[in-house]
Amino acid sequence: MSPLFFWHTEKSGGICFTMFDVKISDILKRAGEDFCPSKVSLAGNRVALVEGQKGILSFSDVSVKFKMPDGTLEVSGEKLVIEEISKTAAIVSGKISGVFYDR
Repeated sequence: MSPLFFWHTEKSGGICFTMFDVKISDILKRAGEDFCPSKVSLAGNRVALVEGQKGILSFSDVSVKFKMPDGTLEVSGEKLVIEEISKTAAIVSGKISGVFYDR
């Protein structure tokens, strides 16, 4: 059996980077879909795909708050726009500065 965790430190230009790799796909396969009923995927700081959302609680050009299965998720930034929304997913674009989850 391979180790679950692997990490190492690299030094580049005077900055130390620590890399931590977990075999997340293995963990999710063992736990089943109930382990992760919601997911946020970021494409840089320009697009956020929010999966598992249960509705919009509030929105403006600097903040979009979603009701999630077990809390609230906020996407914050500048010039935010809800590009698409469905019953369970939404795409937010703009200059994203943070994603915050509150249980």
